[in-house]
Amino acid sequence: MESVPEKDPRILDVLDRLKLTLGAGAFDIVDHWSSDLIAVGIASPQNHQVLVYIGVFNDGYYAELELPPLTGDDGLYRVAGRYSGLTFDQLAGVVAKHLALGSISGQNRSAHSGGSSV
Repeated sequence: MESVPEKDPRILDVLDRLKLTLGAGAFDIVDHWSSDLIAVGIASPQNHQVLVYIGVFNDGYYAELELPPLTGDDGLYRVAGRYSGLTFDQLAGVVAKHLALGSISGQNRSAHSGGSSV
């Protein structure tokens, strides 16, 4: 996994646990929030616009799901869901289901987006 030593140890732990649960290569780290020490972005290896922003809080995990903008929309992304107070198992399920959309989309943008495979 890419080293992200400046992040809170809880984020590093969740990345390790997601890798073990979802499998090697299940996601790329695409961290648009490097200054946010308790959060990280992970994306579908097939399409970096299918992204999950994960935060760690005392009451559990937060996940915001992002998808590419709709045709004609000038936004950078669209929000596909927000979850808070998740257990790790719930987070892993949400992440797996959302990142699977990257395979369905047929748009391989990861080669142009930067990020690291996990």
